[in-house]
Amino acid sequence: MRYRKIWEKVLRPEEKVIKEFSLAKKYIIFIQIIIAFFVLIYFFIFWPISILFLLGIPLAGWYLRKSNVYCLTEKRILVHRGWLSTQLISVNYKKITDIVIQEPFLEKVLFQSGHISINTAGSDLHEIILKHIEKPHQIRKKIDKIKNG
Repeated sequence: MRYRKIWEKVLRPEEKVIKEFSLAKKYIIFIQIIIAFFVLIYFFIFWPISILFLLGIPLAGWYLRKSNVYCLTEKRILVHRGWLSTQLISVNYKKITDIVIQEPFLEKVLFQSGHISINTAGSDLHEIILKHIEKPHQIRKKIDKIKNG
C-alpha cells in the first residue's frame, strides 16, 4: 500500500484495501509545467524569487498526490483530502444510489482523466466528488463489481 500511514488510522481490523489511487499523473505533470512556465517568465525580472519557485515544482506534485488520496475497500469508499489539515469521507457501498462520470473534453483528451460523483441515499447532493481521476470508467467498474459482490 502506497498510502499505508493514512489508511492505518481509519481501516477496521477486518477491512482490506482493494484499490488506492490519487490524481491522474498527467494532470499533476500539467500543473507542474504551468508552474515552471510562470517561473521562467518571471525569472528574468525577479530571479531570486524564481529560484524558490523552481524548488517548489516537485513539492507541488508531491502535495497534490498526498492531499488527494482515495481508497476502495471491500465495504466502503474512503476519501482523504488535505495534508496538514485533513478531511476524511467514508461511504458504505450499500448507501450508494448512483455514480456519475464527467469527462470534460480537454481533460479527457490531454490527461485521459475525469470526475466521478457519488450520490448516496437520503441526499440530493453529490457526497463524494473525485476530481481529475485517471480512467474514471475503470474505477466505476471496480466500484460496481465490489458493490454487487
